[in-house]
Amino acid sequence: MARIAKKYKFQERQKIPAVWEKALRRKTKHTRLVKLDRNILLVEVDSSVYMQELSLEKEQLKAALNKKLGKERIRDIHFILRSDLKSL
Repeated sequence: MARIAKKYKFQERQKIPAVWEKALRRKTKHTRLVKLDRNILLVEVDSSVYMQELSLEKEQLKAALNKKLGKERIRDIHFILRSDLKSL
């Protein structure tokens, strides 16, 4: 049973990039999904302008992702600037 749960969780995680691209449309080239940990999606953004814009759209993006995934899989989305990633 545990193997099935792990396999399902892996398959579910594999859907996230496709759903992300569909939700963002033209802005995906400015983002990179870093990881999903404890239902928090970490997204790298290449400029502060896009980071601000995405932050304003965060609730809509989260709702769209969860709707497409079929459950509340994403609890929050954290955005970081590409240059900030080096300090993690």
